[in-house]
Amino acid sequence: MKIAVSGCAGVGKTTLAGALANALGVPLIPEQYDPLFNQPGKFMGPDSSVLVPDFQSILRNKRSQEVRYGDFVTDRCPIDLFHLWMARGLGKLEDKTAAFHDACRDSVQDYELVVIPPWDGIEFRQIDSPPDLRYRTMNKWIQLHNHACITGYACLWISSARLELLPMQLQSIDDRVAHVLRRLGVEPECRP
Repeated sequence: MKIAVSGCAGVGKTTLAGALANALGVPLIPEQYDPLFNQPGKFMGPDSSVLVPDFQSILRNKRSQEVRYGDFVTDRCPIDLFHLWMARGLGKLEDKTAAFHDACRDSVQDYELVVIPPWDGIEFRQIDSPPDLRYRTMNKWIQLHNHACITGYACLWISSARLELLPMQLQSIDDRVAHVLRRLGVEPECRP
């Protein structure tokens, strides 16, 4: 199974992706955005065009891992990466954006399911770790904008048969995992 968990920061993607990978017995492919975020002067700098090679490298590396594993759950996918490209203002580079858009859109066609947790389904918590604050705003309205963009790209790029927008009432990780497993036709294990 090839499953991606997508959405804005703070909606529980990483937690859900890890729990799904564990429940399905498949590898978890981590986010891998550190090459962007570990250079805050470059990432937040005025000339975002210097980021193009980093974005392209992240897409290549992630795809390479997905091909190597075959079955997997991935935390974030090219939908999120394209949104971040646009959010950093790279859309002004029209030819590069067209090529990156096509590469990202084509890459997501391999997923059997893309899962997007609901925005505001869990409480946004302030993060005390300064490195995390470089790239994760705790402003829920900015995150709503990000989530709406990511969800919009997903709806444009993926058929509804391969897209699962989790209902808001699924608050616990167990409920979310059970819902996705049912969608996949896999019976959740009964726990004592």
